[in-house]
Amino acid sequence: MDTSKYRQVIIVNGELPYGPQIVFPFFRPISLYEIEDDFDNLMREIEEDNGDVEFMDQMILFMQAFKDALEEKNSDPLVYYFMINHGNEVDFNQIQDVFDVLDDFIEKATDENRPMH
Repeated sequence: MDTSKYRQVIIVNGELPYGPQIVFPFFRPISLYEIEDDFDNLMREIEEDNGDVEFMDQMILFMQAFKDALEEKNSDPLVYYFMINHGNEVDFNQIQDVFDVLDDFIEKATDENRPMH
């Protein structure tokens, strides 16, 4: 089985009416507003709608790290997620720019003056 398709996550930050989204393969787009306002129900939906336990576990861990990053207003929880779960597969020197962009994204997403949902 090709597991590379399970190792992708897309973060969309456009001028979408429903706000920024996180997209995993084989699951519906997840709005940042859901992460902020309805996290427990979102976690139940992920558990119920996913037959692949390993993928589901990684999704839940990533979503918890993303929620923590939003609450802490920096990407550190996401860096820790990748270090703990994928540290032997990730060259952090090569992806430092990604974490810098995530910091900017999180700063904008948590700005109190952002358009509300």
